[in-house]
Amino acid sequence: DQSTAELRGLYEDTEIMAQDVVDANYTLNELFGHNATFIPSLLDNINSAKEFSAELLEYTNDHGHTFSLEIRAYPNLQEQKLLGAFISVHDISEQKAAAEKLAYMAMHDPLTGLINRWKLTEEFDKAVAKARYTQQEVVLILLDLDNFKAINDSLGHGAGDLVSVEVAKRLQQFNNESHFI
Repeated sequence: DQSTAELRGLYEDTEIMAQDVVDANYTLNELFGHNATFIPSLLDNINSAKEFSAELLEYTNDHGHTFSLEIRAYPNLQEQKLLGAFISVHDISEQKAAAEKLAYMAMHDPLTGLINRWKLTEEFDKAVAKARYTQQEVVLILLDLDNFKAINDSLGHGAGDLVSVEVAKRLQQFNNESHFI
């Protein structure tokens, strides 16, 4: 059916409709391929009559399409006997992408892409705590652009924005894991 084909990468459209999978009967390997590392855990839970829930953040199907999945499994018990399981699979790629975008926007300046004051404070506090623990030093360098106000006043905020973006690009050339800009 269409849902299975979408999971396996046979269709471009990743919308999965619930009615497409009613009464469907597939093995987990048919749905997810042999690389699905969550299958043993899912089966252990089902065999123990426990519910299973997982998020696969970067699942790649047989055709190279990568997306995020939420998988839930519910054992089907009758008179304490395990008859099988109901498994629901949802493509949560859009929700994950939106959450990542919001997290990035909350911590970065929209113009320059540099971390904002809130993120700087958070990272600086972490660096100071680590430096105290490891008995190392932390350096904070503040940069002031001379005559920046004059650029904004005489040439407009658009010109000031261009200067800010260019300075950010140049500073990012020096960025590495041991410090942040």
